[in-house]
Amino acid sequence: MNYNPRLVALFIALATALWTIAGCGGGNQHFMTDEQLSRGMIVILPGIEGEGPLNHSIRRGLEQGGVKCAIPIYSWGNRIPVAGMILNQTNSTGNRLAGVRIAQMITEYQDSHPGAPVYIIGHSGGGGVAVFAA
Repeated sequence: MNYNPRLVALFIALATALWTIAGCGGGNQHFMTDEQLSRGMIVILPGIEGEGPLNHSIRRGLEQGGVKCAIPIYSWGNRIPVAGMILNQTNSTGNRLAGVRIAQMITEYQDSHPGAPVYIIGHSGGGGVAVFAA
């Protein structure tokens, strides 16, 4: 299948612009206050596409449902538009290392907040990374 390089470049530029406009790629501070952290933590792991509106909807739903604990979104994969999805799906070593980093983050959290519950929500490929973290 042949792709027009100009169309590919345009698609990447548009995807990057939409990514920026949607506010993806950060903003956990509001969901990681000391008070929230003292109640527990729910870590959301995006799918292979990376952090996006779906993950923010999950967090918003939890918050609107009355969840009062910390709810960070942990972006575990490559953030390269389009190619990142392929890399995130096929990089088993990188995905296992992401699981190790997440496990370390959880261990540090549990050390500073003994007895506080921790949950992991893994969407799609994030479910696999959640298994590696466990």
